[in-house]
Amino acid sequence: LVPESYEALVVESGGVHLGLFVDRVGDVRPIDLLDVRPAPGMDSPGSIYRGVWSGRDADVLLIDVDELVAQAIGATTRSFQRTVSALSGLEEDSDAVADTPS
Repeated sequence: LVPESYEALVVESGGVHLGLFVDRVGDVRPIDLLDVRPAPGMDSPGSIYRGVWSGRDADVLLIDVDELVAQAIGATTRSFQRTVSALSGLEEDSDAVADTPS
């Protein structure tokens, strides 16, 4: 369960909308990408972190929305494929059982 104090933030990438629960939304503002520095230890391939931007009051960890959506689609697709495979196995098992006359 998500605490009532959380807010829903919807992001979009490539026509896909993804809802995120966040503890708060501060300012929404444009930033200069030249002011973004690498996120220490979070720059591995496939990382959802884009970097760190220093605001007036705090550092802000930036998320790569395109990568986040791509990973969410990948995870959903893999889960769906596992479900279909499991259901296919059940269908094959049920076909293998001979009907018994009543």
